[in-house]
Amino acid sequence: MADQRGARGAYSDAMPEEREIKIPVGMDFVLPDLGGVVEGIRAVDRGRVELSATYWDTDELTLLHAKLGLRHRSAPGEQGKWTLKAGDRMVGDAVSREETDFPGSPDQPPEAAVEVIRKAVGDVALHPVAQLVTDRHSVDLIAGDTRWAEVADDRVSVRSGDATVESFGEVEVELFEADEALIDAVMARLRAAGIGEPDSTPKYVRALRALGHQIPNGQLSERVSQPAHWSEERAAARLTRAALPSVGTPPPRPHPPGWQPPSDVAPGRAS
Repeated sequence: MADQRGARGAYSDAMPEEREIKIPVGMDFVLPDLGGVVEGIRAVDRGRVELSATYWDTDELTLLHAKLGLRHRSAPGEQGKWTLKAGDRMVGDAVSREETDFPGSPDQPPEAAVEVIRKAVGDVALHPVAQLVTDRHSVDLIAGDTRWAEVADDRVSVRSGDATVESFGEVEVELFEADEALIDAVMARLRAAGIGEPDSTPKYVRALRALGHQIPNGQLSERVSQPAHWSEERAAARLTRAALPSVGTPPPRPHPPGWQPPSDVAPGRAS
């Protein structure tokens, strides 16, 4: 039996935090111009990149039920990386997850990641459970030398071997230094372009359902009251986080594949 304290116990503050708003869109959705969405914010179009991701779990989806997620993701010409995510907290319309990255070959999860998982859920036999290919068009929202948010327009293909089982569109608004005014303005601009309501369902859960797994709704934990731009200090003090032991002080989060700062902007907070 997996140690279910992995989903509910104390969580190390060493792992970086990912905060994003996810909105399903049609395959024909066009990302609107986000320039001038708030005074002082510049929109920098990063173009398109294809991301290939493989998610690993057990036959029983032990990691999913423990609110953990393990994937390897890469872009063409890049080695890629492993990412371990933990927890699912709704903060306003944003999903909050803890995550850390690990280097390693895509053929087998790195031992450092496996050790973290073992301490959370015990010894489990991991193998690939879902493969996704995402065509991503991303736009950074920058003020001064800081990335305040990234808006990514994704077209996702769920693969089974060489066959595409299902395709869907999704917009992600990843929050770095974004305040409430910027979040509201971005969401208003996106709604004017035709998006619907936010839906926190992770891509890999949608993929697992497409592949025939019966996964009930309501996998996310309870909604908490902080606005989507809450500070890390307040979040650390008030959120009950998923349990993963410390993996040490993490390196800064890397920018997305192919990211280059504009010539007049120093790199800001990474995504």
